[in-house]
Amino acid sequence: MRVAYVTCSALPDGWHDDHAERALAERVIGEISERFGTPLYARVDLIADSDGEPRLLELEVIEPELYLAASPGAAERFAAAVLAS
Repeated sequence: MRVAYVTCSALPDGWHDDHAERALAERVIGEISERFGTPLYARVDLIADSDGEPRLLELEVIEPELYLAASPGAAERFAAAVLAS
């Protein structure tokens, strides 16, 4: 299973950006944005089907643990994003 980062400007080391995965993830985010407004946080988990095509495995728009301690300044950036939304 691979995860497509739609709004991330840089992928973590060892990850790659697959065009088909990114396109599907962007379509999923586009659909929920159209219906409910742009989410502040969303994670799109994909898995390849038997033909190797990406399929939606899980869409998570609520995360109980945002791992804000894992990146310096993450809590401040998240707070700023919440205030701006």
